[in-house]
Amino acid sequence: MAPLPAIVYLLAGVLLLVVLPYSAFERRHRAAWRKLATRRAARGGPYRRSCERSEHVSVSLLLGVDPPKSAPLIVRAAALSCFSLGAGCVPVSAIALSMIVLGDAIGIAVLIPALVLLRLWGAGMRLLEPDVDSLRSVRTAARWLVHASLPLALASVPLSFFVGVFPAAQREGVMLVLALGAFSLLCLAECALLARASSAAARCLPDEAGDRVRRTLAIPAWMHRVIARKLVRT
Repeated sequence: MAPLPAIVYLLAGVLLLVVLPYSAFERRHRAAWRKLATRRAARGGPYRRSCERSEHVSVSLLLGVDPPKSAPLIVRAAALSCFSLGAGCVPVSAIALSMIVLGDAIGIAVLIPALVLLRLWGAGMRLLEPDVDSLRSVRTAARWLVHASLPLALASVPLSFFVGVFPAAQREGVMLVLALGAFSLLCLAECALLARASSAAARCLPDEAGDRVRRTLAIPAWMHRVIARKLVRT
C-alpha cells in the first residue's frame, strides 16, 4: 500500500492538536460566557454598547434578543491562535530530542521554542475560562513570554553576524539564529494579542473581578513604566 501524503498527516495533526482542543474548551465554557453576557446586558457592559438607551435599559433584553452565546470574538481568535502556534511544540520537541540523542548540542537551544509553544497552548486553554484566576494566569504567561522572547529578538541580528564568522557553522548557524529571532517576533505579537484579549475578557466580568485581572501586568514592569513615561510626556 502506498504511503499517505504528508498533507494527510499535517491535517490530522491540526485536527488533533488545534481544532478538537479548541472546540472542546470553547463549548465547555460557553454557558459561563453566556451567563456573564446576560448579567452585563442587564446592567450595562461591552455587549450592550451598540444597543443602549438613555434609560440605561438594554434593548437586547427589552426586545427579547438573546445576548452573545460565547466569548468575545477577540478572545476566541486569540485562543485559536494560541492553539495553532502551541501545536508546534510536538514536532519541535521531537526534533530537539532527536538532535540531543544524536549528540548535537543545538538541540538544547531548540528546546526553548518548544517550551514557549507549550506555554502558548496552555494560555489559549485558560483564556477561554471566564474567571479571574484563569485570566490572570494568561496575563502572567504573556509577561513571561515577553521576558523570554524580547532578548532573543533583539540579539538575533548581531548574533547572526557573530555566528557567520565561524566557517563550520556559517550557514546553519545563521539560519538557526534568524529563525529563532523571527519566532521571537511572532511570540511578541501573540503576547500583544493575549494582552488585548484578556482585557476584553476582563470587561465581561463583574467590575471588581475585572479590575483584579487588569491589575495583573501583561508586560514586564519596566516596560510598563517606560510606556507610562512616554504617555505622560505626550
